[in-house]
Amino acid sequence: MTQSQIGYMVGNEKLLGIIGPLWEELNVYHKNLSTYFKQEYEVLSFAQRQIMFLEKAAEGLLRIEIADNLDQKMLIGYSISSIGKRSQGEIESIFVKADYRGQGIGDHFMKTALGWMDDLETRVKNVHVASGNEIAFSFYARYGFLPRQTILKQRN
Repeated sequence: MTQSQIGYMVGNEKLLGIIGPLWEELNVYHKNLSTYFKQEYEVLSFAQRQIMFLEKAAEGLLRIEIADNLDQKMLIGYSISSIGKRSQGEIESIFVKADYRGQGIGDHFMKTALGWMDDLETRVKNVHVASGNEIAFSFYARYGFLPRQTILKQRN
């Protein structure tokens, strides 16, 4: 695939409504990878996830960055980052459509999100990786994120 011209838009929780279809793709991706919790991904809607993001925004700061293919006028990825009350940063959600991976979009998202956190002097930075998506560890390791613990959850 030829490189497309990529544009970026940065904002806050007001951009949440734009990323719904991309978040749905990420949710399906996680559902397909999940061994034990497929049903949770099946019932989780973007409206529910949006409420969770808005709660994070109410408690601190939320940063959303969206990438689009300027040639085709199509959204191709997003990242959501937060900073909480205790100056704790988190990469909340990051997604790039499969056809656009390997073009530096995820790298751009990570560098700008981490730069934002650094500018606001976060003390701790975290990213949660869904079980089944361990392939993402090597991506996050490039930015200094390493596994620290595994949280086990009882299925209902």
